[in-house]
Amino acid sequence: MKRFYAKAALSAALLGGLAATGQAGPLFGQSSNSNCPCNSPYAAHPVVQEIVPVAVSPTYGQITADTLPIATTEAEATGATMLPQASISLHADSPAIEASNGIPSVRLANSRGLVLNFDVKGVGTSGVGNVELWYTRNGQVWQKYQAGAQTQSPFAIEVPEDGLYGFSAVAVSGVGISKTRPQPGDVPQVWIEVDTTKPDVRILGTQAGVDEEGRTLVVRWSATDKNLGARPITLYYAGQGQSTWTPFATNLPNTGHFTWRLSPGLPPQVLVRVEATDRVGNCGADQTNMPSPIDLARPAAVITGIGRNGVIQASGTNP
Repeated sequence: MKRFYAKAALSAALLGGLAATGQAGPLFGQSSNSNCPCNSPYAAHPVVQEIVPVAVSPTYGQITADTLPIATTEAEATGATMLPQASISLHADSPAIEASNGIPSVRLANSRGLVLNFDVKGVGTSGVGNVELWYTRNGQVWQKYQAGAQTQSPFAIEVPEDGLYGFSAVAVSGVGISKTRPQPGDVPQVWIEVDTTKPDVRILGTQAGVDEEGRTLVVRWSATDKNLGARPITLYYAGQGQSTWTPFATNLPNTGHFTWRLSPGLPPQVLVRVEATDRVGNCGADQTNMPSPIDLARPAAVITGIGRNGVIQASGTNP
């Protein structure tokens, strides 16, 4: 009798485990962590509020499920401004990509419209029933992207705001078998930082001068952005009343100042424009409102003679 009860208990445990990994269970449950204000897809696992190290990017807050709307069709998007889409590749049958030195690389996108391409390999005779997209903002809380069944690449989505997003794809066979869904602390297959913010650029002033090598114009500026590259600055000039900007210094480091050695043929006054472009292609600019005088020549006048009644007399001649 004891053996019968033991076998019955073991069978019940196995059935319970199969039900827990199947498709019939709820996708989202209430988090067991009373300090977490959001719903967690892992009701049995308390969420540890620790942020995974992701390069030097800032961390962002959690988002609730169903806040990543899918990019609509052209008919559905009539009248709306559609953002250009950044194409990203990930692999639906791969484990989370291992990071070098524990820090995963981050791909940058300057659009909130994302196209996530995926590959599915190792397909059995039942085929592919669905490919799930999971996302996280901090590597701890994962949410399943709520969309209809999808088996063909890509996922076309639009994120609600700038920030850091982690994505992983999970392929489900035709009979409902898949690899483990992302767990708290798992590294996403891809990290994407969405940055649509232009650098903040301000011209602080210009100053014309002359040194031993000739005329100069010193340009001073400030440019700030979290994704500025090593040489993000380009300087332009335009004559007063002109609409065409001509570059006079490119690929400058963001030192905040540059001395322009003026060449002949420039207009006597110029407007100056400073542009800063970040690593993802966002460009911010500022320009002077008043033209800077660059004609610093000092004319010299010399009296060449004296005269009376409008007649110039030669030097030394009595009037």
